[in-house]
Amino acid sequence: QPPAPGGEGTERLTEQHTVGIRPAVKTRLGKAVDKLRYETGDRTISIASITDQALDAYLAQRGC
Repeated sequence: QPPAPGGEGTERLTEQHTVGIRPAVKTRLGKAVDKLRYETGDRTISIASITDQALDAYLAQRGC
């Protein structure tokens, strides 16, 4: 999970990027956000936070 907004050493999600995403993946992502928010009670979970973490993990795995 991303650190709470305003916490020490956190960055806000401020950039917006237009990217192509398949409709089926976008639907799954929306459902996943709803499910995770419901199960955890964490309202900071969003499409943006999941996308940010996925990109960060992808780049880290490739040494970027």
